[in-house]
Amino acid sequence: MAYEDFQTFTLFDEDDPDSITVDSATKVSWVNFDSRDLTGYLYKDYNAGHFSGDFNHQFEIQFANVANLCIAVHWGLWNIIGDFRAVVDASEDGCAFRVKDDTENLELFLIEDGATSSDDWSQPGPQPSTTYYVTVDRDDDGGVNNTGQYVAYIRTGSHAGVLRDTLTKDAAAGEQNDYRYLYAVASVDSNAAKGPLDGYTENLDLNEAVAAAPTAALYGPLMGPMGGPI
Repeated sequence: MAYEDFQTFTLFDEDDPDSITVDSATKVSWVNFDSRDLTGYLYKDYNAGHFSGDFNHQFEIQFANVANLCIAVHWGLWNIIGDFRAVVDASEDGCAFRVKDDTENLELFLIEDGATSSDDWSQPGPQPSTTYYVTVDRDDDGGVNNTGQYVAYIRTGSHAGVLRDTLTKDAAAGEQNDYRYLYAVASVDSNAAKGPLDGYTENLDLNEAVAAAPTAALYGPLMGPMGGPI
């Protein structure tokens, strides 16, 4: 496994004092994050179309002190720089995994040309201060329209632990989308002060193959101008 380095991501936090903290290379947390009223996010540019085809992303989350109607994204992919509401307002495309309000819903969300749809795990489901191991899997040709099926597996204990719920969303016709930007946290910013929440995203693994470096055993030693090895 290879976890993403959050210290290489870009942070924008409109909150005062700063509520989003990159705790380490593998963990970002937020405290008293008023994500419905202010803008904040941590993202990285992977270049246009990087997240295409099938993918399988794994991460760990926890949330606490979720105020009424407050929402925060723990993981997201989209094609503009901005938070969840910015994607909707720009009629853009994205996908997200997020926590919502004091009913402690966990939601798998699709944004398609600005229109939103979700599958939720609601009470008596996810609980505050519990670590959830989440896998988001996309079958790029799956779903009822063969334009993509997104499935979020939510477990406790480990990514091979007890399965708590499975959330599924099928992409709409014509919405077989690729994505550029990866988000480890993002606000919703709907200009509604609904209270803060705490949480974190940790150990984000994109499960992307890394090409191995050439080896001397495979290619032989490099040769100098006189024919000898370097």
